[in-house]
Amino acid sequence: MRTSQCAVYQVKETPEYRDVRFRSYEKLRSEGKSVSIENYQQVYIGRIQPGETPADIKIRL
Repeated sequence: MRTSQCAVYQVKETPEYRDVRFRSYEKLRSEGKSVSIENYQQVYIGRIQPGETPADIKIRL
């Protein structure tokens, strides 16, 4: 049996990241900032239901 999952990551909630939280990837790149996995924490992991779209997952969260 196959299970599909999704995970949501957010920028860590520490003072040094306050200037980058909620900015788009394009905005960060245009400002010369790099995106690194070390700056993020996993905040959710869950199963994707058959036929579920990214928009459906966003509503569920």
